[in-house]
Amino acid sequence: MKNVILIFFILISCAISKQGFAQDKEYGIAIRLPKEYFTAAQKMNRAISAQEASPNSRNVFHITLFQGRFDQNKIDELQKTLRAQHFEKFRITFGLEIKTAQNLYINWIPKENNELKKMHHRVVEIANSYRLGILSRYIDSYGDLTKEQRQQVVKYGMPGLFDDYEPHLTLFYFDKKNSEIEKIANKISVPENGHEINCCDATTLLIAEIGYRGNIEKVLYEIELQ
Repeated sequence: MKNVILIFFILISCAISKQGFAQDKEYGIAIRLPKEYFTAAQKMNRAISAQEASPNSRNVFHITLFQGRFDQNKIDELQKTLRAQHFEKFRITFGLEIKTAQNLYINWIPKENNELKKMHHRVVEIANSYRLGILSRYIDSYGDLTKEQRQQVVKYGMPGLFDDYEPHLTLFYFDKKNSEIEKIANKISVPENGHEINCCDATTLLIAEIGYRGNIEKVLYEIELQ
């Protein structure tokens, strides 16, 4: 009986999210990268784009903290709540690691960072109380998720949170799964100056409208870290 109730709840949640509320939209909360990293990421994005017929046209390089469906009328309240937390600046370092995910994304991986993970935890706790539904891409891929991922989708609208959080910077995303993604990624190398930057501060938190693949399309708020 318990499983039947859970399945019913999932179906109702997905139906509501798919239909959408009258004024809901998908938003992301993310860290804007220092200029040095943005430049390095842009070079790698262009190298990937040179191999592809459809380069990414709408994206702002970032590290996602949380994404969700929110009432447009509540976004200003959410940003005020996040601003009131007085999050502190922290150092962030990227190395040479580039990984692919889901045959859709080519990501640049930052080094282990406890401050980033703590901020992620806090942002999820705050933002989830404002959330309305499930991200469209996880409604569409729900059948491909693991049991644990489905539980997070039901509770938070997306998987990959808390202990499963894997920070990354998406260099490139594909509209459809690409079986050649590993070959494409293996041709990309971090620019020489990219992995030598080891003392840059993450200084800005963003709230932005996002596209289907989680790409930032329009920055709405910038919150300076203290």
